[in-house]
Amino acid sequence: MVVNSVIIINKTFRNFLLLYIIISLILLCDVLIYNCGKKSISKTEFLQGEINVLFQTSINDNILKKILENEDIIAQSVAINENFVQLKVADQDMDVILHKLNNLPMIIEAEPNYILKNNNIGNITNNLKNDTLIFQNQINDNNIIVAVIDTGIDTLHPDLKNHIWINTNEIENDGIDNDINGYVDDINGWDFYNNDNTLCSYKYNNKTKEYVSNPNDCDNHGTHVAGIIVSNYVKLINISKLNSNIKIMSLKIQGGADGNGSIAAAISAIKYATANGAKICNMSLGGYTYSRILEKTIRESNMLFVTAAGNNGNDNDVNPVYPASFDLDNILSIAYTDKENKLERNSNYGKNSVDVVAPGTNILSTIVGGNYNQMNGSSIATPYITSIAALLYSYQNYTYPISVKNIITKSLDNISLLKDYVQYPGILNTTKIIGNLSQLKIDIVEPSIMYSYVYNGKKFMVNPIIIDKGGSEICLSKWLNGKKLISDFSRGTIGHTINSNLIILDKEGFYTLYSSDYSGNEKVLTMFLHNIQGKKLFLRTEKVHLKIGERYQIEYKLIPTNATDEIKYCSSNDNIASVSNYGKVTANQKGNCRIKIQLLNKKHKYLYIIVNDQK
Repeated sequence: MVVNSVIIINKTFRNFLLLYIIISLILLCDVLIYNCGKKSISKTEFLQGEINVLFQTSINDNILKKILENEDIIAQSVAINENFVQLKVADQDMDVILHKLNNLPMIIEAEPNYILKNNNIGNITNNLKNDTLIFQNQINDNNIIVAVIDTGIDTLHPDLKNHIWINTNEIENDGIDNDINGYVDDINGWDFYNNDNTLCSYKYNNKTKEYVSNPNDCDNHGTHVAGIIVSNYVKLINISKLNSNIKIMSLKIQGGADGNGSIAAAISAIKYATANGAKICNMSLGGYTYSRILEKTIRESNMLFVTAAGNNGNDNDVNPVYPASFDLDNILSIAYTDKENKLERNSNYGKNSVDVVAPGTNILSTIVGGNYNQMNGSSIATPYITSIAALLYSYQNYTYPISVKNIITKSLDNISLLKDYVQYPGILNTTKIIGNLSQLKIDIVEPSIMYSYVYNGKKFMVNPIIIDKGGSEICLSKWLNGKKLISDFSRGTIGHTINSNLIILDKEGFYTLYSSDYSGNEKVLTMFLHNIQGKKLFLRTEKVHLKIGERYQIEYKLIPTNATDEIKYCSSNDNIASVSNYGKVTANQKGNCRIKIQLLNKKHKYLYIIVNDQK
């Protein structure tokens, strides 16, 4: 018995020891993987106590205050940008607040303010000399604006200063919001992280006697990205002989020692870039949490978004990274390769969700203080594709995102080793890009806007009819009270969004409809709403024979012909024949009934329905 007990104990100990060894090896592998550049995936990373809310229509402080009071929510608005609101809540259950907000009909979505991180894996060397980069080309007035949503950018860097966007509607350092866009002295962009116009944080290095990036608010990453865009663009322009220049709009949303940013800052930056005419937006950042608000904001911008796929070595088809994994026509997702054109082991990939690859290993570019550095990652590959997109827009300013994407994805030298990792397996060929410039599609035709409306006795029900005429597709449609100009909509960043092709309005008066397409063409139409009462109603026929299952659309004529009455329909027996709100009759079973067609003034006609039993 004792021997048997010892044997049992020894077996148990061996099993325990084996389990301990396996767990230790797993933990060790995790450490090794992390040290090779991978980062842990967190699906719940957000700024504590911060909520982003997207409303159906534009909002102001007074309306917001009433909504929060009605729902017993104690919160402070951090920022209000038309229909987007960033809230700060304290000592309350986030889930309860989100549940309350998402149940309100005037709210499209309420979600935590998720964190966005840079997609690079660190610096390799420091303060290298610039021996290989090209930054200068002939300066001219044909400028392609590229928004860089990232950390800040050293706008004083010798190789960047001539390529920095200037807001000509703002007077520098006068302390006044001259263009009335909500941002004071936004000459070269805006710092959405610190909420000021200081786009780069410097620190004086006593040893080298020069200004470098402040480690507590590092802006090397954004400066490095900007340098790649400018340098490669200038090379392409010199090769293609196009007469154009690039201007970088600095939109800082990431900062601090960790370089993190937020969805709220990204949304405000996207709206700013769209309103100020940027054609392309470089986003070398990402997060693993889906944001409906961010997706909708990107969809409603006519910019092409060039985004980093990530550096975790993960399959984005399985673990999506956003914004790169949004399934939108105006997004390009970029993985990165080594110098042998092989997918780098830390690069994310996705046969269905990642578009193309670009070089991202030991890439030399600008950093803060007039210096240069090498960095790795999909963050660093992304601006390479951005520069190519900028070349395409330089050739044809009225092209649009899907056309640019198509030229990029058809200008590759095929690499079979990449076929399981990206949608378009190959390396971009500059000669092919330039050779395909003439294949860019353009759209110079403004959208068509029409409308109809009815009055139901209390409200006007407006049905906008907006059609794309030039091929780039409708980007977004909005409306405002009163007579407005195209400029009043600030490229679609101002106004109430038209949802489900229906606008419900309380009062008579002037209203303006607006629409823009992805090529940037815009159109407005002013409408005057007033009730015109119907005097007489005539039916095309007063009796209809139908078979079971057959349908019939009621046709009528109103006097006056421009009457706006909402017509109401009612069946005397729905079992025999039912009628929709739009006058569509459906024969259900054998029998006779009548349909009442009535105006607001109670005047009405009857349509007699006879249903037989033949299907």
